[in-house]
Amino acid sequence: MKIKLSLQEKLRDLRDERKLTLSDLSGETGIPLSTLQRTEGQDDVRVGYQDIAALAKFYGVSTDYLFGLDVTKLTDEELRVLVKALQKSAKFKQGRRR
Repeated sequence: MKIKLSLQEKLRDLRDERKLTLSDLSGETGIPLSTLQRTEGQDDVRVGYQDIAALAKFYGVSTDYLFGLDVTKLTDEELRVLVKALQKSAKFKQGRRR
């Protein structure tokens, strides 16, 4: 049973979620169409860090998520905001119990 998605599968899923073609994505990111085709289509892909960073920024995910180092699609900043909100919520609930 395969649980983890590959880089190629994640990129394809993110693009499909937004209903974009590779050509659309190339226009939006400035990454050549041929690079995007190779990136999504080959198992042994070599992608420049600039392209990965551009794709992560465009999709609003972390590069750690794309590389499988993090399971969440949230960026570091989004995680910080979420943690602060949860902490405030917990403090609020504790204050109401007293």
